[in-house]
Amino acid sequence: MDFEERSGENLGGEDQTNFPEKRQIASRIGITLETFSRSLRKLEATGEIAASPKLRTLDRAVLYELSR
Repeated sequence: MDFEERSGENLGGEDQTNFPEKRQIASRIGITLETFSRSLRKLEATGEIAASPKLRTLDRAVLYELSR
């Protein structure tokens, strides 16, 4: 599911997008909010994303590979 196209707004660059709330994303992909939050923290710790205050992709190629 591409959240940028379905419900997000691109914020002037391909690496920063205004995504729905975490609870909505977790519900859409069928996991609990707690599991989704833990996953975001892991991705942030390893440098793939910056989650505060807006979700920002730092390494889109790595995220793409993780999703495969």
